[in-house]
Formats: sequence, structure tokens, C-alpha cells
Amino acid sequence: LPTSQDLSGKHPPISPDWNVSVGFTWDWPVSNALGASLSSDVRYVSGYPLLPENRPDLRQDGYVTLDAVLR
Repeated sequence: LPTSQDLSGKHPPISPDWNVSVGFTWDWPVSNALGASLSSDVRYVSGYPLLPENRPDLRQDGYVTLDAVLR
């Protein structure tokens, strides 16, 4: 039984070329006893193959996610 794979020249599955995140938090006083905060994070992930064979019909497209919180 083979115990290894030769993936030479193939893009590893589920490994995007780009995975970029950026975020911020902004805090401000509302009164002497209270404060408020706004936070946001944006993430970009480039497309990637789902299998080592790199079939075009089994590929995750790139996507962007946005998370935001007001507290």
C-alpha cells in the first residue's frame, strides 16, 4: 500500500494563494461612566481547488467576508 502522494506540479487542495485580513476598532466615550465601540474585520480568500486533481468543476471561488460589531 502506498504511504505517500506525489503532488509535484499540483496546487494543494484547500490552500488559497491569498488570505488577507484587515480590521479596526474605534472606541469613544458616551459619558463619564459609559463608552461605545465599533469594530469591523474584512477577510479576502482567493479561489482554490477542492481536490489535488485541480478539476475546474470542483473549485471554491474567491470570497470576501465582513464582520462588524457595535457595542
